[in-house]
Amino acid sequence: MARKRPGLGFQVLFWALPPLLAVVATLFRLTWRVRGLRPDDLERGRRWLRGPDGRVLCCWHQRHLAFLRPIRGTATTTLVSLSPDGEIIARTLHWLGHRTVRGSSSRRAAEGLRGMTEAARAGRPLAFMVDGPKGPLFVAKLGPVAAARDSGVGAVVPAACAISRSLRLKSWDRLQIPLPFAKIVYAYGDPIPVPTDADRARLEAARTAWGFTA
Repeated sequence: MARKRPGLGFQVLFWALPPLLAVVATLFRLTWRVRGLRPDDLERGRRWLRGPDGRVLCCWHQRHLAFLRPIRGTATTTLVSLSPDGEIIARTLHWLGHRTVRGSSSRRAAEGLRGMTEAARAGRPLAFMVDGPKGPLFVAKLGPVAAARDSGVGAVVPAACAISRSLRLKSWDRLQIPLPFAKIVYAYGDPIPVPTDADRARLEAARTAWGFTA
């Protein structure tokens, strides 16, 4: 059975909403007051995202919007789901100058992982919302560590943040939207090794190495 095409209203929404969201995100982002949990955390983040080699940066789905600040001005590639919401997110990220790969653990997983792996091999940093696209909340998937293995990058970098003022949605991830002038504290962990010959057991060990489970 052929898939039903989105109605005209949805098509207009897909075209009109992303540039508006990009403008709002930029204005919000410019007002955020940021610091690192440790004195060198912001510099560590810049080093991972702007280094000469590919990186695999991992954060929770709930707070991914806060990472629009550290990834600005980079060639970071993000995996975005194939849902209608994902289409809007992908188009918004494109307006913000970021690259995306479409796919998820539930739809076209192999194609999405292959696209992310190719981006890492090209030297571009990757960003994964590790418990996406539909959770469970705070339980990571194997995709990020598999991308680190298959691309030859050999490690994932855990990232986290705390937000002082945010709008919390009633979505599965309880998404936090940082409000203007919010204080955001970022922290970056040490790279977690993922050897290029890692088997399923080693991938699972890397997935849970820094508390990627609820």
